[in-house]
Amino acid sequence: MVDGSGSLGGGVGDAIFGFVTLLLFPLLGVLALFKQRASALLWTAVGLWILIGGLSLFLQWPAGAQGSGFLHGYLIGTLLGLGFLLVDWLRRRRKVAKWLKLGIALLTLAAFGKALHDFLQRHG
Repeated sequence: MVDGSGSLGGGVGDAIFGFVTLLLFPLLGVLALFKQRASALLWTAVGLWILIGGLSLFLQWPAGAQGSGFLHGYLIGTLLGLGFLLVDWLRRRRKVAKWLKLGIALLTLAAFGKALHDFLQRHG
């Protein structure tokens, strides 16, 4: 629900963020486990994030959000996206791929468990 300031109220933004992260991060991990390439999805998602977020910052669009909070989230999202692209690039290198796959699998399980726990704590 939107309050008078134009921002999402009542924790709806937190619920949407939690739900998206609960789905997106494990999806990327599952794709990796099944050896499906997510490169196009990653490039598209990171490109849209950078483009739309940069445009929002330029136009000062997030009227209800704190400017520094939006910038902080935008920068963290950009760094995470670039990190995912780096991992995808490293996966194609044979020397690193074996250890990277094991690390990604463990990290995916840990992230899913943490995200599920946080989501259930907030909304369960």
